[in-house]
Amino acid sequence: MCHVDLLPTLCAIAGAKLPESKLDGADITPLFVGKPVKRPHPLYWQYDFAISRPWVVSLRDGPWKLLANAELDKFELYNLVNDVGESKNLTGKHPERVKRLAADMKRPHEEIQAEGAKSGNPPPHKPNK
Repeated sequence: MCHVDLLPTLCAIAGAKLPESKLDGADITPLFVGKPVKRPHPLYWQYDFAISRPWVVSLRDGPWKLLANAELDKFELYNLVNDVGESKNLTGKHPERVKRLAADMKRPHEEIQAEGAKSGNPPPHKPNK
């Protein structure tokens, strides 16, 4: 569960229509009766001020977590079922999975950048390298 799951879950409980948004989470009410949650898309995080440099973007799809730098050109891949501590980077062992997840990551990343530009928010601060 993630904070983006709150709105879809509360709407489901209230019987309200979910507002249109490209980045909504999932209704987690099936968990209340012991059933799995079906996600319409992988979980996506972006934190431009993360202390875990260079990793400021991540995507979670099932057991897989992909970390990326701000330019989305450097990655680390972890299987969280087998490595909850994220100690074994699997990018070399699963290059096709990295490629697919990176493509999945780029879609919400571009949507967020476009939404931020429309809102008048300044672009993320890029620290000196």
